[in-house]
Amino acid sequence: MKKNLPLYILILVLAVMNGFFLFNYLGHNDEKPDRRKERNNFMAKKIGFKGKQLDSFKNFEELHRERMRLMSGDVRKLKDVFFDKLSDDEVSDSYIDSLTNLIAIKEIDMDKEVFSYFKNVRNLCDDAQKEKFDKIVKDALHRRDKKGKRRSKGDERNGSEPPPTPHEKS
Repeated sequence: MKKNLPLYILILVLAVMNGFFLFNYLGHNDEKPDRRKERNNFMAKKIGFKGKQLDSFKNFEELHRERMRLMSGDVRKLKDVFFDKLSDDEVSDSYIDSLTNLIAIKEIDMDKEVFSYFKNVRNLCDDAQKEKFDKIVKDALHRRDKKGKRRSKGDERNGSEPPPTPHEKS
């Protein structure tokens, strides 16, 4: 028994460490939805939604989240198919082009959904709230630009102006 005592102590320490790790690892999954709710509550509070405005905002938010979840799932599936082709010896350029076009179309749909969501939220606002909303959106976009998440390094516009509209391209 005395010869095995260090082994028993080691097993006990490892079991406790595994339990601690699992508790911490699994416990963090529950925080993600709370952070999203806090972020949404932040916007509603910052703008000052009350009553029917707040109810409409929550409905827009729920519908938007569901649409985005579905579209993200579609993009994920298409990218899985796309990268599964890495193991194939021969893949036609037209097949790769068609997959990347489908992914791009889904990404465009996601961007349109985000725009539509923000447009609907802005339409809920009165004039004073619209100013607050516009400031929140601009601040969020500039914060993203500084982190480099949305703009590429080669973007010549540097985020200072939108791309030209179709009638301006001449």
